[in-house]
Amino acid sequence: MRSTRAEDDVFFNLGQNLRVSDCNGDGFDDLIVLSPLSQQGGDKRGHLGIFYNLMSKVDKQSGVLYLEDADFSMTGTDNYQWFGYDALCTPDQTLIVSSPGKRTPIGQQAAGAVNGYSLKDKSLKFTLASTEDQSKFGLSISYNKNRNLLAVGAPSRNYGMMYHAGAVYIYNLASSNLTFSNPKTVFYATDRAVRFGKHVLWVSEEDLVASAPSYTTSGTLSVPNDQGMVYYFGGASNLEGQYSSFWAWESYYTEEAGCRHGDTLRYSEKT
Repeated sequence: MRSTRAEDDVFFNLGQNLRVSDCNGDGFDDLIVLSPLSQQGGDKRGHLGIFYNLMSKVDKQSGVLYLEDADFSMTGTDNYQWFGYDALCTPDQTLIVSSPGKRTPIGQQAAGAVNGYSLKDKSLKFTLASTEDQSKFGLSISYNKNRNLLAVGAPSRNYGMMYHAGAVYIYNLASSNLTFSNPKTVFYATDRAVRFGKHVLWVSEEDLVASAPSYTTSGTLSVPNDQGMVYYFGGASNLEGQYSSFWAWESYYTEEAGCRHGDTLRYSEKT
């Protein structure tokens, strides 16, 4: 894939993240190309492009796919917003996009935000805007289509004096009060700098997996070494309220220093 603008946008990072999701409602997954560090006339505002029928866009002579041929595109409007760090589409053709670098109106850095847009006219349907300085709300998002729930990771959220402990928020997208401060459920870490919520993933109608790639075992806390931990929250979609990461049904970690276990999560259903 190429972009005719990439040479003029030194931080374009075309396709830094790629996602697949059925965005036009035809029952087939579409390609979402995310470039959250793209300048877009400012500083790292971010860009997103969606290809509904990917192979029809590939140049038959060169085999090259151009970003400018995307069926749908949007850009960030604020500097250092990182618009399009993660994105997905819901069955009602809502595009949900995260901007973990988004600042608050009073200037708090990298609080983060998640927006929902209509794919029909790009109109804004909802906004979840964090008020927590440096929390990076929206670094990862995952959608539970059976329960219409959105999980949002905020891996740099503080817990008291435990800096960058991290949290995962779950929102009911059918709620009449869909705001940042009204999550259905919150899972939070109580350990310093583990960055819980770096990646979140619904793996069934009820169960959620979340990672803390900077987790360090208790025996080596004096020298954080990014061993990493992955948490399995069974029945997460049935819960309401706040729960610490100790509530996880299972947790998986490694003793290997620098491994960052769980930095990225992927799920594949059995076929």
